Amino acid sequence: MGSLDIASDAFVSAEDGWAPHEFVLLSGDFDNGVAVEALRRAGARFMLVDEEGREYPTEESLAAGTLEGPRELYSPNYVADPKILDNGIELYVDCKGVIPPPMAATFRRIVREELVRARITNAKVRNAPN
Repeated sequence: MGSLDIASDAFVSAEDGWAPHEFVLLSGDFDNGVAVEALRRAGARFMLVDEEGREYPTEESLAAGTLEGPRELYSPNYVADPKILDNGIELYVDCKGVIPPPMAATFRRIVREELVRARITNAKVRNAPN
């Protein structure tokens, strides 16, 4: 049995959220097709995460704002399809250069949930080298 290790700094490189790592790399022992599908599901969920780290169930609920009433929420602009490389699978999320720590923490939680759901238990997720 392996271990699933997601770096605590994945998706963010500064405490204030500036200069984030918008690319992460999944490496380890897994079926690439299964891993790509898990990362696609994670990417779709990323699009429903706001700057405070809340994950919304639908685009409509994200657009509606919080329970306190409508407000403009910052969420990712785009998530690329996972890309198979020689050293693993890369995932890119476009957040216009800002991934606040709560958002990054939720991204890490989502990646973990989707990898576990896909039964990927021997892998690492790290910020991808530039």
